[in-house]
Amino acid sequence: MNDKTPSDMTDSPTDTADACMALANRFSYTAHDLRTPLNAILGFAQVLQFEASLSADQRDSLQEIDTAARCLNERLNAAVDMVAEELERIANQASPGSTDNLDH
Repeated sequence: MNDKTPSDMTDSPTDTADACMALANRFSYTAHDLRTPLNAILGFAQVLQFEASLSADQRDSLQEIDTAARCLNERLNAAVDMVAEELERIANQASPGSTDNLDH
């Protein structure tokens, strides 16, 4: 894996674009690693909501877990979008017209 960052690049526009791609890939894997347990939390909270023996307090707690997990998921999605846009902007500045490889 390429460990260069866009700020490390002084050689060429291609190096900068390659560094952006490496960062995008690394961030994508990290986001996936965060989403997996987050989706498990959401799913488990949803399954537990069908449990008839839950008290009102327990249902409230499950609702808080669900709301917080959904909020975290939205923030994660926003961060992924922001990083992708920023890396694309950097790559465009380094190598105008050659960012087709940044699309997933």
